[in-house]
Amino acid sequence: MLQSVAGSLKPIAPKRVRYIKLGRLGHWEQECIEKNIVRLGFGTGKATRFAMCQAGQWDEITKAFLEEGKDKGTSTRFTNELRLFFEDKGEILWITFV
Repeated sequence: MLQSVAGSLKPIAPKRVRYIKLGRLGHWEQECIEKNIVRLGFGTGKATRFAMCQAGQWDEITKAFLEEGKDKGTSTRFTNELRLFFEDKGEILWITFV
């Protein structure tokens, strides 16, 4: 793969490629493109949830999903998705389709 840096193409070699959906039915697509941001969902818009993700408090996040009424499988899956994103050290190429 190639990336453009200051007019030149440089190779990129991600270890993984992951798809990220920008909201249900693409609800966040336009905003993300215009602002050059990513919106994750999973309640990360709440300051406390976002801080927990940044701190790597994965057990607490799973517990919070359970307290919100999510079943164990869903809580674990949501936590794993967040963990993958927040712990990425730049080795994953995140893509979306608009």
